[in-house]
Amino acid sequence: MTGKEAPRAGSTRLQDLALRVLGVVLLAGIGLGVWSWWRFREVAKAPSLEVVAGRAKDSAGAPPPRLQEGSGAHRLAGYVVDGAGAPVVAVEVSATLEPTAPAQGAALGEAPAAVASSPTAADGGFALQGLGPGLHRLRVAGAGIFSSEVERVEVPGESLSIVVARKVSISGRVVERGQPVVGATVQVTGDAIGGTVELRSGPAGAFALPVLPEGAYDVLAYRNDLASPTLHLLRLGAGPFPLVELELGAAAVVSGRVFEAPAEAAGQAQGAGVVAAIELRPLADDQPPRYAQSGADGRFRVEGVHRGRWVVSAVAPGYVLPEPVEIDAGQGVVELAVAAGGVLEGRVLDGAGKPLPGATLRALAAGRQQELSGEREESLLAHFGGRTMVAAAAWDAGAAARLDPRFVPRGELGVLLGPVPLIPPPGARAAWRGAMDVSELPPEVAQLARPAVFAVPSQRASQWTTDEQGRYVLRGLPPGRYTLIARAPMHAEGRRAGLVVMAGGVERGVDLTLSPGTVIHGVVRSQRGAPIVGARVVATSATSDVETRSNGDGSYRLPPVTGAVQVEVTASGHASVTRRLDTGQVAGSVAAERREDLELQIYDAVLRGVVDDARGAPVAGARVSITHGPAQGRVVTTAADGTFSIDQLPAGPARLQVMHPELPTYRGTADPSAPARLALPFGGGVEGRVVDDAGLPVAHVRVLGSGPEGESAEDTTERDGAWALRALRPGAWKLSVLRAGFLPVVRTIQVVAGPARGAITQRDVKLALARGAVAAGTVRDHRGARVADARVLAQNAEGAVAEGRTDARGEFRLRDCPTGELSLSAEHAGAKADMRLFLRPGQEVATLVLELVPAP
Repeated sequence: MTGKEAPRAGSTRLQDLALRVLGVVLLAGIGLGVWSWWRFREVAKAPSLEVVAGRAKDSAGAPPPRLQEGSGAHRLAGYVVDGAGAPVVAVEVSATLEPTAPAQGAALGEAPAAVASSPTAADGGFALQGLGPGLHRLRVAGAGIFSSEVERVEVPGESLSIVVARKVSISGRVVERGQPVVGATVQVTGDAIGGTVELRSGPAGAFALPVLPEGAYDVLAYRNDLASPTLHLLRLGAGPFPLVELELGAAAVVSGRVFEAPAEAAGQAQGAGVVAAIELRPLADDQPPRYAQSGADGRFRVEGVHRGRWVVSAVAPGYVLPEPVEIDAGQGVVELAVAAGGVLEGRVLDGAGKPLPGATLRALAAGRQQELSGEREESLLAHFGGRTMVAAAAWDAGAAARLDPRFVPRGELGVLLGPVPLIPPPGARAAWRGAMDVSELPPEVAQLARPAVFAVPSQRASQWTTDEQGRYVLRGLPPGRYTLIARAPMHAEGRRAGLVVMAGGVERGVDLTLSPGTVIHGVVRSQRGAPIVGARVVATSATSDVETRSNGDGSYRLPPVTGAVQVEVTASGHASVTRRLDTGQVAGSVAAERREDLELQIYDAVLRGVVDDARGAPVAGARVSITHGPAQGRVVTTAADGTFSIDQLPAGPARLQVMHPELPTYRGTADPSAPARLALPFGGGVEGRVVDDAGLPVAHVRVLGSGPEGESAEDTTERDGAWALRALRPGAWKLSVLRAGFLPVVRTIQVVAGPARGAITQRDVKLALARGAVAAGTVRDHRGARVADARVLAQNAEGAVAEGRTDARGEFRLRDCPTGELSLSAEHAGAKADMRLFLRPGQEVATLVLELVPAP
């Protein structure tokens, strides 16, 4: 071998080695790819949908939207948006006349043929042409969304925005230390689906809910004493959405027993077990609630509960609701004692003394403003069964209230308390959330719209509706005085007051007699003689309210009433009319009839004007609304030149509010008799950062501002802790920041007006959060016995306060306590205790004992 050949041979050996290493890397990469595909292959399986990168995609497709004009003279325009506020394109919006009396059991979508329909454009806008006057039902349907309806939309009317739900999915896998877990329970909770759904992880730990309405969801997995952290997922818009991985870690199992509190003379520690629905709700409110049901022996078990403080509550038909118990998850056995409530039994009779089947009863507790009813019992059982909201549409407010304890009848539609819809696009007055067609949900999700299944023992069940013999029985009533109310079709409401219920007592023979009452009917017309369609007619008596709507010919017919009543008629664009009537008392079993024709004056005034700023420049996109009077709630948006017009107003001055994101809110009056010029002054702005006690930025906290004349503003900090409040009215503003684990921060600043719209006039405002402390312990009396419901107060020299009460075991826990030298005091029934202590930021002291000294 020559000297020139030796380096060449060494180079060849290095190349061979490099090729071998490269081959091993390539084989490892291919193997890893195959392994990853095998691990995730189950996630993409769905029986009726394709899941593409986390996006739910309809496999069947939907018919193309139609354009159809009606034969009427009116037009209704608006927008369709999704939960993220983005326009929903190429779906169909159709309108049908609202039925005045919907058929019993009619399902969503069983409406008459559409009188007009329109596809949505690129901005989500639609225009329904050729509608007649009256109440209409709007339906939105198309690919990628849940079919939805909005009821009782008035025509003619202003433009509106309809919020519909897109179809989204949640899918992923459950692992423990990187290995897939088969058979773990995956819990998905969200208001959009009406509560909590549970499913099991399959092969490779995979799980999937491929069809869900968009919204916010809490997702966790658990098995025995293991649980994953809760993922707070926001599924808004068209996606795609990433797969999720739930990693199981250490958790706790909460077990306990619900039992009947024994009589004092019995000498037993515990009574018989009670079947009850159980709720565990975290004190920190950072986890979804957990639910369980006790067996016949009263025992229950909840797996995979995160460590920390929880409140355990229970509901058991036939028993008075027990006081909630605060626990540390996994420590000890939860004991909930329930006491048997009082019982009312009797019959409901008609005016001739015959039994009245099908009457429903309610009991009003004197002094507590509490109503007990079958609807409330169903709502409690639904809530404790993991049902937070009902997604199904309800034609009347009563039906919605029976299904959902958070439903508040408001106006014509009612409101479901929950996430507030986003501000609609320009030209729309408000965002109306469409009632979703639950038949398009998977069975495991759709079942949340049905009543909760709860096996109530017959000896504890109430009968809130009378049987064929007119009999009822109400069980589980707390001690007190009650007014009993009965209602039945074609009868006026009946009441019986002054009923005394004792703990565990039974009152029999409590009968009520219902009068057939008087049926008030007639026609609602304008002063020009034209019938008014959809007018709301309400009759109010000392004991009840009944209402109806006028039909297509203006006729109306109220349910029976009795005694003195006040009849009020309202209709959009008309003055309201009120009449006081005395219908007397009707005996027998046949209702009397009384005709009352009603005439309403038409509102035909028009307010026109222009909105400009302090320099006289027109303000486009400002929302001008009527804030008081019969036209309250009417909203329009200014055009590019700042002009606006509001019609169907009563004569005389109107009180206005003008809002624009770059200018302070304007409030004033304007008269339709002359064009209005509304000048919006410039405001100021403040920006700064929120930091913790170490000077590090704090992200995703709300900065709240309250200023002159009740003005308010808020912003959420960015990742660097930055925030900004704009368009503030000049004057003193109080800034506040609240975050769990830190003491509240409050700072007052003076805001001055800027030279232009949206100007920032004060910068670098730092809001520093100081970490609070935790003080916990026990309150005892002078004999050493634990004291429940004692008031505990911690206060420092600067006046910062933390306050709480002891639970049933006499224990207290004050979070976010002020730090430094503190005075800790307790008080109960005139007895007091006091001590001094020093707490550092972040410190927790859990062994404090306060001994009450009786008052001298």
